[in-house]
Amino acid sequence: HVSVCARVHPDWRRVVMEHDAYGLRIQGGRCKTRLKDVIEAKFGVGGFARKLSSRQAVRNLRRRALAGSPSRSSEDLFWAQPEIQAQWASERARVMRGVRQALQAAGMDGGWFEMKELFMADEGAKTLCAALRALPSPLVIQKLNLSGSLLTADGVAMVMAELWDGNLGVGLTQLLLWFNPLGDDGAIAIAAALPPTLDTLCVSKTECGSKGMSALAAALPRTQIMLLDCSLNPTVGDDGWMALGAALPQMATLGCLNCSENQMSAASLTALAAGLTEPTVWSLTLDLQKSGIDDTGARVLADALPRMTRLEKLLLRGNAFGLESRAALRAAVVQHPLSHVFTLELDGDGPE
Repeated sequence: HVSVCARVHPDWRRVVMEHDAYGLRIQGGRCKTRLKDVIEAKFGVGGFARKLSSRQAVRNLRRRALAGSPSRSSEDLFWAQPEIQAQWASERARVMRGVRQALQAAGMDGGWFEMKELFMADEGAKTLCAALRALPSPLVIQKLNLSGSLLTADGVAMVMAELWDGNLGVGLTQLLLWFNPLGDDGAIAIAAALPPTLDTLCVSKTECGSKGMSALAAALPRTQIMLLDCSLNPTVGDDGWMALGAALPQMATLGCLNCSENQMSAASLTALAAGLTEPTVWSLTLDLQKSGIDDTGARVLADALPRMTRLEKLLLRGNAFGLESRAALRAAVVQHPLSHVFTLELDGDGPE
């Protein structure tokens, strides 16, 4: 917040950083803070505290504040405790009101709009949208990063509405939304607003299911997508992956598809493989690491690999298939049209 707002409002540091609510002071250009007291009292009120301390120190303080189950990470505990989420969301909404005032006063125009890991939740998204609508001209950006913001479907729908209404301008190329509990409804809202200029989409760990993935698959061919990250969404089933596989031949610019840490059945793998049989000017990297692929799934890939002419790199570490399946995959690489440059990565091996 400080780095963004200092550029648009010269009094931001003095007005906000001297506020007693944060326990912060600026003297002679340096910030002095009772960081430990602030974080322990307020569960790390966020952007300010984390910018002013090492990540490890904040992580340790948060872990102590959220102590209750030594077998679970602080991240898991954070997601599991609604009252903590509410505290963070309330704090973020209050900070975002200041952001809105700064944007209204001076406006903002830049290539990147970074608001990752601010835990602003839907209430903060509402305030952000109000700030965007108050600007005298659209905020023209290329990259929008709202990763780790605790947005639900309602929150992301508000932000996507600013794309529809033109308050985020035109020319968006990167949309990063990982670590937000969006669900299917959130993915559908994103799909409805994807601009034709988009080349990077990250919806990793968004609790997306088959309906959401199907909606994204239908929308992505209208973009210039080059990198699609839909990892860590194990609730996507066969229907979702089949829809994505059917859309792949129309996504001619796609160069990297990350489907790692999902649950891939043989039917899902068959659909993805079928979508990669049409060659394009772009060679593709397919990441299927830790995707629960068993021997049946590995055999599906081995049988289809010589026909997957678009594929140049296949990542399969962390799956459960055995030595025979590994041998079948290696043999299939030899038959691949790009065998002289093809990269296959399996457990225990370097690139092959």
